[in-house]
Amino acid sequence: MARMTVADLQRMKGDGKKIAAAVVYDTTMTRVFERAGVHFLSVGDSFAGYLLGAPMDEVTLEEMLPFAHAVMRTAEHAVISVDVPIGVCLSGAREVARAAKHFKGEIAPDMAKLYIPSGPEGLVDEVKAVLDAGLAAYCRVQYPTDPVIGGQWATKEADGKIFIYPNLTGYRPDSVDKPGTAARFMFDIVQPALAQIHAGDW
Repeated sequence: MARMTVADLQRMKGDGKKIAAAVVYDTTMTRVFERAGVHFLSVGDSFAGYLLGAPMDEVTLEEMLPFAHAVMRTAEHAVISVDVPIGVCLSGAREVARAAKHFKGEIAPDMAKLYIPSGPEGLVDEVKAVLDAGLAAYCRVQYPTDPVIGGQWATKEADGKIFIYPNLTGYRPDSVDKPGTAARFMFDIVQPALAQIHAGDW
């Protein structure tokens, strides 16, 4: 299967085909979602909360890079977007332009995702900064608008749905004790192995 492009996503939208998308941070989940048929992968700054226990709004441009590299190295088919961190987006179009150029030169994704917290007044300049860097812009708008790719609870009117993989799989810190989650599955592998060591039985 050939690598998809932003133009392919636009054609899917025009043809009324639903877009399957996911937020990922690492090579394993990139491979899992691609195997399952994902069209679009977003490298999210949400890694901070799910993987590091840190606030998402404190993520820096430099902290995005290892996760973006991991997904780009692994992905073979999906369109790839990398988040411009929230703090950078809130700093204005000049900082967004610097981030987008850095992504383009070092990572070479297809798109950069922007956080637009309030209304369209901040949208035009920041989108232009991304486009001028040679990337397509993917916007997370925090105000009412027509649906495009909806979140995990999107209705069928949206063009598609995006899953944040720790939420979808339950591979998150607060799910270790919840049956049926990926975190619990991992615990059930790890705990007996460590119990053998505790008992001196290996």
